[in-house]
Amino acid sequence: MTRHILTVDLERGTCSSRDLPAEAGREFLGGGGLAAWLYWQELSAGRSPDDPLYIMTGPLTGTPIPFCPRAVVAGRSPLTRRWGEANFGGWFGPELRRAGFDGIELRGAAATPSYLRVREGEAELVDARHLWGRDTYEVTDALGGQGRVLAIGPAGESQVPYAAVVTDKGHIAGRTGMGAVMGAKRLKAVVVKGSRRPPVADSRAVTALRRRLTDAARENLLAQALSVFGTLASLDSGCLIGDIPLRNWSQGSWDAGFEKLTAAGYQEVLGDGRGTCYGCPIGCKRRITLDGIAAPGPEYETVAAFGSLLLVDDLAAIARINDRCNRLGMDTISCGCTLAFATECQEAGLLTPEQVGGVHLRWGDPGPLLEVLPLIARREGLGALLALGSASMADALGEASRAFLTTVRRLEAPMHDPRALHGLGLAYATSTRGACHVESGTLWLEQSASSLPEFGLEGPFAMGTADGKARMVMFAQ
Repeated sequence: MTRHILTVDLERGTCSSRDLPAEAGREFLGGGGLAAWLYWQELSAGRSPDDPLYIMTGPLTGTPIPFCPRAVVAGRSPLTRRWGEANFGGWFGPELRRAGFDGIELRGAAATPSYLRVREGEAELVDARHLWGRDTYEVTDALGGQGRVLAIGPAGESQVPYAAVVTDKGHIAGRTGMGAVMGAKRLKAVVVKGSRRPPVADSRAVTALRRRLTDAARENLLAQALSVFGTLASLDSGCLIGDIPLRNWSQGSWDAGFEKLTAAGYQEVLGDGRGTCYGCPIGCKRRITLDGIAAPGPEYETVAAFGSLLLVDDLAAIARINDRCNRLGMDTISCGCTLAFATECQEAGLLTPEQVGGVHLRWGDPGPLLEVLPLIARREGLGALLALGSASMADALGEASRAFLTTVRRLEAPMHDPRALHGLGLAYATSTRGACHVESGTLWLEQSASSLPEFGLEGPFAMGTADGKARMVMFAQ
């Protein structure tokens, strides 16, 4: 399997392409795996681990096979100081393949803000000084006529270590701070446009598989729940099994709050508009109206990170927080976790008046959260401390603050509690990224109590116990 890669030298302003060895395409099938292989080649050649950034697709991205729109942004994480990657859905990955490339390798840093334009197998760097300082939605509107846009916001420009990369306004490559890496390279955006169909070996077999998978999705209960309720369907079941973190992971129940945040409450307050990714028949994305403008709705991780984790039960306020984080280009998981950590530190007297600058973080109050988000993106006042991420913030505040820290390898834990899902705790501990719920298939296997005997995995695996979980996690990884 040959993968065709675009290499961009931002320092020299040059673009070139090459085919990777066929064995690399076979042995490292996914975009994240291939990016890691390329990164290892760079390290083996003695180059700086901070330099390369990769935007990679998988071998099925953009083909007619459903559920395969995803791509990954990968490199060294400024948040965890180790390998980082963030995967995302939407339409950018398929469009990159239609433009003639399986991935993009970015080296060096541009002298001035630039964006990369890729069209029909050709690429060029374009001056982006007029876009620097603008949020991701504004950049998408400005460049959207040229193709699909992948952009950073002010947080990426300021190199906030958990800055995200955003495409189509609501598809986010959030984790591990890849937006900060783009900001360090002065790369404001990547725009792709193409008309080529990704090749498949047997088009009839692909068509048959597409039909079979689409029919199976229509009959699957989980797929039906995602279609009707979006990813927030996980909250309704999660609150019953203790999977949802509360008050910075320190509280056991919150019945009144959960009632307002459930999928039914979401539809009542924010509506039931739907969106989807390329080639997906489920449509789990939520669409809402905010200030009279159509906007992406908050998904499960954001509702939990800025809702239950901070005891905020106001879905309208959470939707505004989500919108602001998307525009500024910040990972809502790390941002919400850092704010919950800071709230507990402030409550314990570990933040000085000079550090907080008049901002008083309180459980259940979304006002200060909305106030501080632009400060984080600009790294001003209390925002400069919050922009570090919770692990580096704990380094700055001292040992007493570590009692409130919930990170693995310096990556903030996502909104799934390993005290309810013991296998997930092992997956967090052994993940290359740290606390990540999508690094393997562990969460799905454990939550659904699944068994896959056709692949040699006998189950089901009960939640709340460690029995059999080592074998399950090894399989899932």
